[in-house]
Amino acid sequence: DDFALIRYNTDGSLDTSFGTGGMVTTPIGTSHDYGRSVTVQADGKIVIAGSALIGGTWDCSLVRYNSDGSLDGTFGIGGKVTTAIGTYSDWGMSVTIQSDGKIVLGGSTDVGGIEDFALVRYHADGSLDTSFGMGGKVITAISAGQDWPNSVTVQPDGKIVIAGSASTGTNDFALVRYNADGSLDTSFGSGGWVTTAIGESWDYGQSVTVQPDGKIVVGGYAMIGSTYDLALVRYNADGALDNSFGTGGRVTTAIGTGTDWGLDILLQNDGKIVVSGYARIGHNDDFALVRYNADGSLDARFDLVNTLGGSGSYTENGSPVVLDSNAQIFDVEMSSTSFSGATLTLVRNGEASAQDLFSATGTLGALTQGGSLVVG
Repeated sequence: DDFALIRYNTDGSLDTSFGTGGMVTTPIGTSHDYGRSVTVQADGKIVIAGSALIGGTWDCSLVRYNSDGSLDGTFGIGGKVTTAIGTYSDWGMSVTIQSDGKIVLGGSTDVGGIEDFALVRYHADGSLDTSFGMGGKVITAISAGQDWPNSVTVQPDGKIVIAGSASTGTNDFALVRYNADGSLDTSFGSGGWVTTAIGESWDYGQSVTVQPDGKIVVGGYAMIGSTYDLALVRYNADGALDNSFGTGGRVTTAIGTGTDWGLDILLQNDGKIVVSGYARIGHNDDFALVRYNADGSLDARFDLVNTLGGSGSYTENGSPVVLDSNAQIFDVEMSSTSFSGATLTLVRNGEASAQDLFSATGTLGALTQGGSLVVG
């Protein structure tokens, strides 16, 4: 398994000027390498983050490409960087670029069999930023159990926010904020973090974004009754729940009759929030997009559940969602079969108007670049 990167033209055709026929694959370790998050620098270079199996253990990994898909030889060693945080498994889950060009990677590390939140910051050349945390690394245990981070972003003031879930007896949304030097921001929540119970037991935060007013929105899914529903939580800038949003700061949405998973969120310029994921419709998992008004109520103008697989045991797991320059919504998913045995499918929904333009933040699994869509 190797890192994989694909670039498309705006009409959905492969951008043949990128890599080989629009595609690039990159081996990092000796066997399994998993790319999970992609962002584009201001200079057009592309950074993808994930994990690689190095000598029997998993390390966080970054690869940087030039705008044509070739490896950037000025970054790390031949365009690649691997970082061991703990002694066994380190998972790179999300990457973003600071305004000064430094790269922030969010993920988890195994500490004595328990997963904790982890952050790593790099200089633009891929070297560790030793002014950050301990030698460029920060580890945060939120609970005594498993803590799983999934998404990281940087606020305009340089503070870093990472979201995921924590085992606090049940499994709850978890949100941590750090100062620019990697220390916990003790003005946020309780000692720098906040956990939020939504359903009866299992709640998973998957994506985070910061509004222009400083409020923080986390999207994911929660166990409501016997099934998972899409879930959103909005926090004030100090980490307190925003009671003007939904019910006590929380919103859950059932789409189908079975499992509904929210995996990625984006904030529109008009304050509306779009959640991308998938929903169980009958016996199939289908693409799902949900849009909310700024107060957390459903936007009745917007409705998209897209079935690609037809009947049978097809699985369509939509995750990253972005807008192109014409405000058309892209959703990205893995379907069944021809890029190393699988087909990557793009869906574009044309429903949009001038006020529906997104403000992409660089924390996504896909984003637009110079009129092209980049998927990692």
